[in-house]
Amino acid sequence: MKNILKLILATVLTLVICEVSLRLVDHYARKSAPGNEKGEGIQSQAMKSFLQDKINRLWVRGRDARHHFFEPPFDVFVNKDFHNQSRLDFIHNYVSLPKNINTTVENFLRLNDQKQNETFTVTSNNLGFRGSRNIPIEKKADTFRIVLLGSYPAFGHAVNDDETYASILENSLNQHFKGKKNIEIWNGGKQGATSIMGYSRLKKDALSLRPDLIIWDFGWIELYLGRDMVKQDGKRVELKNLNWFERQVIRKCVNTILEPLALCKFSLNKMTKVSYSDAIDGWKESMTLLREWAKENKIPVVFLRHRGVTIPNQEYTAFDAPKERMYFVDTSASLDPAPTTEEKNLFWGKVNWLSELHHTREEVEKSDEKLIFLGDAIQYNKLGYKRIGLYLADWFIKKDLQF
Repeated sequence: MKNILKLILATVLTLVICEVSLRLVDHYARKSAPGNEKGEGIQSQAMKSFLQDKINRLWVRGRDARHHFFEPPFDVFVNKDFHNQSRLDFIHNYVSLPKNINTTVENFLRLNDQKQNETFTVTSNNLGFRGSRNIPIEKKADTFRIVLLGSYPAFGHAVNDDETYASILENSLNQHFKGKKNIEIWNGGKQGATSIMGYSRLKKDALSLRPDLIIWDFGWIELYLGRDMVKQDGKRVELKNLNWFERQVIRKCVNTILEPLALCKFSLNKMTKVSYSDAIDGWKESMTLLREWAKENKIPVVFLRHRGVTIPNQEYTAFDAPKERMYFVDTSASLDPAPTTEEKNLFWGKVNWLSELHHTREEVEKSDEKLIFLGDAIQYNKLGYKRIGLYLADWFIKKDLQF
C-alpha cells in the first residue's frame, strides 16, 4: 500500500513539476519574442487569452455538434501522397462547397460576447464555387476566365459574397477593361483547404472549366495539421488514427476542468500537428506539382502569400518564375499604406473584435494600426479584403493580362 501511495505521489509531483516548467517556459518565451505573432502584442494576447483554446475545442468536437457547414471541424487533408491517385480521388469529394446554397452564419473566430456584426452570408452556385452566378462552362470569345483555388482568404472568411477579394478583383478588372474583355473569377476557396485539395481539384476539374489563369492561394493552415480528418459513412474518420491513450488525453483536456493546464495545451499541440519540416516539404511538393501542371497545360499561375501566413516569404519566392508564367504576389504590401480616416471610422463605428476585448482605438493605433484590417485575431475583414482585391487588380492591370 505504501509503495502505491509513493507511486501516486511521485506521479503527481512529476506532473506538477512539468506543469510549472511549461508555464515558466511559456511566460519567458512570450516576453522575449518579438511582434504580434509570438510576443505580447494584441493579436498574441487574443490568441492566448481565448482564441487558440476555442479553436482546439471546435476542431476536436464531433461533426454533429457544429452549427453549420462553415464552422469546424472541417474536412482537411495533410499534404502528402500526391501521387496516390486513389487518395486524390477520395480528397476530391471534399474540395468544393455544397451546391446552390444561401446561408447566413456566424464568425466562429470571434469572442461572441456580443451579437452584433458577427454574421456573414455565403452563396454557392451549381458547381460549388462561391457566388450566386451559375456561369455556363462554355466560355465566350471575349471572356478571360480566372479560377481561384485556396483556403480561408480565398473563400473570404467572415465576409459576404460581394466583399471577398475575388469579388473586388473581378469588379475592378471589369471596370478597367470595360468593352474590351469580360473578366470572370470563379471563387473555389474553402475554409480549411490545403494545397493537396487544390491539386486534386486542379487535376480533375480545371481543364474542363477552360481557365485562362489560375490564382493559387494556399499555405494558410499547412503548418497546423497533423492528420487527415474527414467524414465518411456518417462518421468522423481520422485516416491517421490516434491510439487509445491519445484519444483519452484529448477527451480529458477538452471536456473537463483540466483544459486550462499547460500540460493539456502542450499535449494537444504535439498530437494534432505535423512537424514543421514535414509540413514545409509537403507544401513544396504541391508547388512543384502545380508548376509542372501549369507548364504542361500552358496556363499561367499567380500564387499568393498574405500577412499572417506562417510559411516564410522566401519559400514562396523560390517558385517565382515569370519565364515559366509562374508569378508570385505578396499581398502584405496591400496593407502598407496607413489606414485612412474613413477605414478607421468604418471599423470603429460598430462592435468589433478589438472592442470585444476592451481595446480602445487610441491603444490600437499606438500598437498596430493594421489590426483594423482583421475581422478577428486571425482572418481579414472586408476592409482587408478590399485592400487585397484592389492591390491585385493594380498588379493585373499593369500586366494587362497578357501572359
